[in-house]
Amino acid sequence: MLNKLAVKIPENMNLIGFSNTPFANSLNPSLTTITQPTRLMADRSVELLLEMLKNRNKKIISNLKLTF
Repeated sequence: MLNKLAVKIPENMNLIGFSNTPFANSLNPSLTTITQPTRLMADRSVELLLEMLKNRNKKIISNLKLTF
C-alpha cells in the first residue's frame, strides 16, 4: 500500500513491528521488529494478580522491569 502511494521507507516514514514476525526480513522494505517477552510478562501478570487477590484491602503498586 505504501509503495502504491509512493511513500518511501525510511525517507518518508519509519515502520517498526512489535511481534518479531519471522517474515519481517523478507518484506520490501524490511521491517524492524521488537521482541516482546510475552512469557515473562504473562508470568509476572499472574504473580501480581495472585498478590492482589491475596491482599484485597492493600493497594499494590508495581513497576515491572523485565530483563531478558
